[in-house]
Formats: sequence, C-alpha cells, structure tokens
Amino acid sequence: MSDDVNALAARMTEAYERGGYAAAEPYAERILAKVDRWYLRSHPDALYLRAHVRHALSQAANDRGDHAAARRHVADGLKAAAAVARLRDGRAAFETVMLLMARAELHLGAGDGAAAVADYDAALEVDDPLGHPMWAEAQVHLRLGRGWTRQHAGELDLAEADVRAGLDLASEHEPRLVSLCLDRLAMIRRLAGATGAAEHHVLAAEAVAATQPLDAARRGERARHAASLALEKGDADSAERHLDEAEQAFGEVGNRRQAAGLAAARAEVLRLRHDTDGAIREARRAAERCRADGEQVGEVEAFTVLGLALDDAGRPEDALAAHDRARALVTEPVELVRVDVRRAVAAYNAFVRRANELRAGGTGDGASGGTETAAALERAVDIAVPCALAADAIRFGMPAGDFRESWTARVARPVVDSALQMLTVAGRADEILDLLEHVAGSAALEPLDGGAGDAGDAGTGPGDGRLDLLATPPRVRSMPDDDSPLEWAARAVRDRYGFDARSPEVVDAW
Repeated sequence: MSDDVNALAARMTEAYERGGYAAAEPYAERILAKVDRWYLRSHPDALYLRAHVRHALSQAANDRGDHAAARRHVADGLKAAAAVARLRDGRAAFETVMLLMARAELHLGAGDGAAAVADYDAALEVDDPLGHPMWAEAQVHLRLGRGWTRQHAGELDLAEADVRAGLDLASEHEPRLVSLCLDRLAMIRRLAGATGAAEHHVLAAEAVAATQPLDAARRGERARHAASLALEKGDADSAERHLDEAEQAFGEVGNRRQAAGLAAARAEVLRLRHDTDGAIREARRAAERCRADGEQVGEVEAFTVLGLALDDAGRPEDALAAHDRARALVTEPVELVRVDVRRAVAAYNAFVRRANELRAGGTGDGASGGTETAAALERAVDIAVPCALAADAIRFGMPAGDFRESWTARVARPVVDSALQMLTVAGRADEILDLLEHVAGSAALEPLDGGAGDAGDAGTGPGDGRLDLLATPPRVRSMPDDDSPLEWAARAVRDRYGFDARSPEVVDAW
C-alpha cells in the first residue's frame, strides 16, 4: 500500500476524531479514488481499504439524511469485505461488523425491524481473529443497536437484556461507554413505567459521565436523553437547555439528521408552556425539517406533537389528520397501536364537537348534521375497537413483569376504556359484552413460557417465537353462538397490524 494512502488514512482518522464522519468524508473519498485506480484492485490491501472507507462514507451520508447513498456504500463495502474474507485476511472481521451495524440502522430507519435484528444477529456471529483494538467498543454498540431495535418493536424485555449485555461489556472493557449504556437502560425502564429505577440509572450515568471524556456524538446523545427526561417531568426550561446542548454537539460532528430529530421536542416544549399556536407552527417546521434530512423517527414525533397541539386548540379533525400522517410513517405493530390510541381520541373528540354543534344548531340542518355526527362516531369506533383488541393481544404476549404492567396501564386499559365508552354512546350492547368477555378472558389465561415444543408454530401473534401453545388469547363467549359481534374488529386487527387478535380457540363461559 502506498505511503500517500497511509497518510490519507491517518488524516481521515484524525478528522473523524475532530469532527465525526462529515469531517472524515473528504479523506475517505480521496482514498477510494486512489484505490480504485490501483492496477491490482483485488489485492487484499485494496479490498480492505475499500471496505473501510465505504463504512465511513455510508455513515457520513446517513448523518446528512442521504439514505440511498448510505445503502450503496454499505453494499459495496460488504462486497469488498467478503472478498477480503475469502482471502483469509482477518481484517475483514471488524469491517464486516461495522458495515452490518450500519446496514441494520438503515433497515430500522426504513421501518424493517426484522431485517435490522437479522443484521445485528449476523454481526454477533463474527469472530475477532486479530484482536482488533476497537472490537470491544463495537460489541457494546452492537448490543445497544439491537436493543434499540427491539425497543422500537415494543419488546422491552429483550431490549433490556441487550442493553445489560452491553453494559457488562462496557464495564469490563470500555468504561467511557458505561454512561451511554446506563442512559439507554434508564430509557427502557421509563418506558416500562419503572420511574424509580430509571432515576437511579440516570444518576449513575451522570456520575460515570463526569469521570470520562465524551466526544461530541455521545454528548449529544446524553443531552437528548436528558431533554426527554425533562419533558416527561414537565420541566420545559430544563428540556430546552438540554436540547440546545444536543443540537450544538450534533452540529460539531455534522450530524444534520440527529439535529433535525430534536425539532419535535422543541415543539413539545412550547406545548408544555401552553403556547399552542407556537407548538403547531414549530411541529410543522419540525416535520418538514425531518423529512428533508431523512429523520423518519423525528418526523413521526413531529406529527404526533402536531396532532396533540391541534387537539389542544380544539381542532380534532386537523389533529386526526396529523396522526394519520404519523401512522403512514410507522410499520411496527406496537407503534401502530400507540398511534391509533391517539387517533381514536382525536376521532372521538371530533364526534363530540360535531354533536355539540348539532345540539347548538350551529352546523347543517337536522338531517345532514345528524348523519355527519353519526358518521363521526362510527369512525371513532372503527379506530378504537380494533385498536383495543390489538393492544390487549400485545399485552397477552408479553412476559409477566414491569413491561406488561406498563403496557396495560398506559396503552391497553385506556384504549379499552375508550372503546367501551364509544360503543356505549353508540348503543352497541352486543359488542360491549363481547369486548368485556374477551378482555376478561385473556386476563385470566396466561401464555406459557417458551421452551417445550416449537414456539414458532404457536400462532401468528406479536409474541411469535417467544410463546408456547397460546400466542394470542382465545375468544371467550357467554352465549352459545358461533357469531361474534366483534368479528369485524378482529379482521381489522389482522389487516391493520399484521397479527391475530385472538386464536381460533373458543371458551364457552356461560
């Protein structure tokens, strides 16, 4: 390998340490141009360098939101790494792990969590034949990445296991990453409703971070996490300070995508301060910025805050439209259910507003106004009842513990209550009885732990591969009738969320 390429590689590393992948990108491009002109392009050094710099180029492209370019660089890098591996060159191992993690992140950004987990699993199978000095650091990030993917899918117990594995590795080999692991663990505990445990992990993370130098990227992530915690507590001033810190840190490394993802939180700060008009404006700007910079998670959050702010402003129809935009960007069943909980509230608020206007004589004539009001209630029921069945099925598939209790308290129980309220207003007594029987029955029949038999054949519920025999709850009925008043809602669960709300088994309970 020529001396000038070695010098460029050293300068690329220095640039990365100074300003992240954005600063390293020009050197990576120069190295690639030189390697591609080499006569012996199949030489191990050429192939290794191609894999190495393609990873840097993919990350730089991802940071600025150019996911198409990032995917091309990852594909070319993996091709080069595979060629190095065929030559039995051990340098391929580390580059393969890094490229697989980069591809997993792109899969998750595109909404394909299963493909992301598959890449993380493949990376975990790679051995380190040369004792690479950054192998332990990569292994920590690998487990944190898989944990983030599982968290996104709502599998909080598995996410916690991954993060704890990363914490164990960091404690033994990479102390500067301990605070990052603790922050991630705190986030999961918060989602599980274990506020006390989350606070403990946050305090521990702060103490560890004070003893270790953090680069800009990790400072940004720590500040973003602190802002999220402040928002959850309702502390708008603290959240704003941390958001400023995070945006500055991400700016230092040229990570426009991560910086854009903070915009929705700024809109939520305004909503906390009861500046509804400002929150609406900021949320719309946040959605546009996230879309421009390829930050899909931030765009979902922006439309969510927009919907909540519009509902605060007494504009439920517009709020529902905003939540619809959020739903169009989501693919994971758990996140779809979460969005539909908010959509159901907005749809019901739209019905209430129409009903109040009709009573006041302020909209349409009696016939048309009554028809529109009835249609608004039907729309709310159509969202809420299938969502209630889906939320309960997800709860049924969770292992006993904090995570299931949190899902029950924060999602399943509220949406079931909303669905029952809507059905009551609509006077649909048979469906009320069927929903009550279903929820009561699934609460009493617990799934068995996996282990005996092939859990993959258990069914097609959200807990596939983790449960044995009962992947979804059975239908419970109090009348000897094969027809279920909520059959329409059960079919809607399959169509909207991709799993069955209840198994074909029927339990007669009269």
